[in-house]
Amino acid sequence: MRSTIKVILMVLLVCFGLISCKPETVADQSNPFLSAYNAPFNIPPFERIMAKHYMPAFEKGMEEGRSDIQKIVSNSNKPTFKNTVEAYDRAGELLTRVMMVFQAQAASNTNDSLQAIQIEISPKFAGFTDEVILNAELFN
Repeated sequence: MRSTIKVILMVLLVCFGLISCKPETVADQSNPFLSAYNAPFNIPPFERIMAKHYMPAFEKGMEEGRSDIQKIVSNSNKPTFKNTVEAYDRAGELLTRVMMVFQAQAASNTNDSLQAIQIEISPKFAGFTDEVILNAELFN
């Protein structure tokens, strides 16, 4: 009886240990948006871009954009053209790159996958844009 209880407890401990282990999330290294294009005139590598690359790039771009805006807002130095206007212009560079490629692709060579992404990203992008435009601290 005691050995059965020990075995059951051991199995439960192993199960709880396995359940609590989280797999490491690794960025998709094949996503062309997440690295420099390394092409003449910084042309996007359209031949490598697939529909599955857009949403992770959009999500990361919005995350970086929020961080860029927060840096401007939390800057304690006196606002200048360089630390405010130029920084605002550079904010969310990844999101801008992805959105430009996506809109061109969706407008010129759309398919069911791109249309599904349009439906998914539209409210998220609108929300992100509202966060920036309606950020009272940013425009103070």
